[in-house]
Amino acid sequence: LPRFVDEEVVERLIDFGHVGDVVEVDARLINTLLDSGYLPIISSLGADDDGKIFNINADTIASEIAASLGAEKLILLSDVNGIYLDEGNEDTKLSRITIADARHMIDSGRATGGMIPKLESLIALLSRGVRSAHIVSGTTRNATLAEVFTDQGTGTMIVEG
Repeated sequence: LPRFVDEEVVERLIDFGHVGDVVEVDARLINTLLDSGYLPIISSLGADDDGKIFNINADTIASEIAASLGAEKLILLSDVNGIYLDEGNEDTKLSRITIADARHMIDSGRATGGMIPKLESLIALLSRGVRSAHIVSGTTRNATLAEVFTDQGTGTMIVEG
């Protein structure tokens, strides 16, 4: 975090290397903000009872918050515009998959790298009552609107079955 000293910025690097899991989401403050017309931006850092800071996978914490809020759907903005059968091959992008499809992709090794925890958190999310989840490009203009309001969408929608 930057500190200002004699009008110069001195940077101090903070390593949040401690990785944590979500134990509980207290949605009271989030609900208060939403009820008051605010759209909260929530960091994927968490703390334990002693104030020790943990880095939490952003997709995981988004899923946990969505489930705690009883959300209808979760839209994840990513550096990719969906799920591919063959990584990087636009022709293999999946517009819609089920939980069973997602599990098969993980078990068969077709899902790799960062897509594995993303799919795992979405599978868990859908099993907790959220009806759909979407993986959409966060760098493409109007991608979220096109995903939600058109039949073809722009990303990948994951549904229960």
